Amino acid sequence: MELFFHAFSKLNCNDRIKREYEDVMVEKISASQTKKLVFIYCKRHQFLSYKKIQIMEKELYKQVFRRLGFRPRLQVSYPDLGDMPLTGLLSQIEDDLKAEIRERDLVEGLEFCSEPFEVEGDSLYITCGDSFLTRQRCDGVREFIQSVFLQRFDREITVDFHFKEFERKKDTKPETYFVKLNTSDEKKIAEGPGASAGQVSEKGRKTASAEGKKDKKEKKEERQSQRQSRSGAGRTSRQKGGFRRPANDPEVFYGKNCEGTIIPIREIQDEIGEVVIDGQIRKVDSREIKGEKLIVTFALTDYTDSILCKVFIKKEQVIDTNGSGHGALSGLLGGMEVDTLICGGIGYGAQVALAEAGIRLYGGVTGNADDAVRAFLAGDLAYDPEVQCDHHGH
Repeated sequence: MELFFHAFSKLNCNDRIKREYEDVMVEKISASQTKKLVFIYCKRHQFLSYKKIQIMEKELYKQVFRRLGFRPRLQVSYPDLGDMPLTGLLSQIEDDLKAEIRERDLVEGLEFCSEPFEVEGDSLYITCGDSFLTRQRCDGVREFIQSVFLQRFDREITVDFHFKEFERKKDTKPETYFVKLNTSDEKKIAEGPGASAGQVSEKGRKTASAEGKKDKKEKKEERQSQRQSRSGAGRTSRQKGGFRRPANDPEVFYGKNCEGTIIPIREIQDEIGEVVIDGQIRKVDSREIKGEKLIVTFALTDYTDSILCKVFIKKEQVIDTNGSGHGALSGLLGGMEVDTLICGGIGYGAQVALAEAGIRLYGGVTGNADDAVRAFLAGDLAYDPEVQCDHHGH
C-alpha cells in the first residue's frame, strides 16, 4: 500500500481536497476493459463522504484517465469503523447511502429513501410504500446495501422492509392543474355537456350538436388536424406514423395509443431519436421558473430502468381548478378525451354531467389507485353503481 498522492503524484488538487485524502492508502488498482472502468481500492480510518468521493473521481478522470478512455471508481473501505454499533454507524452514513441509492436508480431513491432508516440490533429496516413497484425492487435494494456494508466495513447485516399504506391527504379543495387546450377544445368545454342534442357514440363521445351532425369522415379529419397541430411542426416522423386510439381499448386508461415497437428504457442511448416507451409515471412535481414559466418534472419507469423527464409550460397555459366540484371537471375531462373515471364518492349532479359527456363512471372505489387501475384492466374492479358524495350531505 502507498499514500494516495504518492500513487497519483501528478494529480493537482486544491488544499482542502488534499487534506481529505492525505491519509488515504491505496491498496490496489484494477481495470475492466469491457466496462472501461478503473477500480481504485483504498483504506481510510475516518469516513469519507460520498460527495467528496465524487469530486475526486472527477479530478482523476480529467487529469489522469480521460486520455486512456477509462472512468475511475473509488472503492474506499473503513476497517476501523466496522466494530461501531450499527446505530452510530448509520448516523454517519445514512445520507450518503441514500444519495448513492438515488444515483443508482431514481425510482428506488423516490420509493425507499423518503423515510428515515431504522436499526434494531444488526438489522436495518426501511419504510416504504406498499405497491407492486416497491415489492419488485426491494431485493435489489437489499443486496446493494448489504454489499456496501460488507465491502466498506467488513460487516454483515440484515435488511428488511416495512411496507406501509401511506394515508392520503383529505383536502376538500385539492390543488389541481390542467394544461390549457387549444381553441377548438376550449369551445367544446365552454358549451358544456348540455350543448349536444345528439346521442353518445360507442366510443363515448358526442357525435351530434344542436346545429346538425357531422359525418364520420369530417370528424376524423378534424381530430387528425388537431393532433398534428399539438405535436409541432418539427415532429414530422410522428406525423407520418400517426397516433391512433382504438375504440374501447381497455389497455389505454388515459391519452392515445401509438404505433411502433416498444423499447426498454435500459436500451435507450444518446441520439437514438424518437422511441415508444411503455412505463409508469412516478413522483410528478412542478415549480415556477423565470419568464412566467413552469417546469414539470416526473420519473418514468418500465422496471428495466428509469428516466427523469422535464416539461416546460408557460404559466398562462395552466388552468387552476381552484377546488371546483366534480361537475366542473366533466367538461375538462371530456375535452382531454378521457372516457373512463375511477373515483370514490361523487354527487348525483356530477354523475349526470359525466354521463352526458360520455364518460364511464366507476364510483365507490377504495384503496390504492394503482391497484384499482389494474383491477379495471383485468375486468374485476369492485365498484358501487349507487355511490354518492359524502360531503354534499345527501
